[in-house]
Amino acid sequence: MLKVFVASSNELKDERDELPVPVLGLNGWLYSRGVEERVALKKWEYLDSSMGGGSQAEELQPEA
Repeated sequence: MLKVFVASSNELKDERDELPVPVLGLNGWLYSRGVEERVALKKWEYLDSSMGGGSQAEELQPEA
């Protein structure tokens, strides 16, 4: 599974909302060619910020 993480400002919300369409198309194309790998789209707004207890920047920092 290839995970694609998308985060952007609210000014690009319409563009973010359109991303599932090409991802579904890509997954269909991969499937039709017998490729088992899939693409999973992850968007930040689906995650409750209270889950991590920190800011987005803090959540994205690699652990030491």
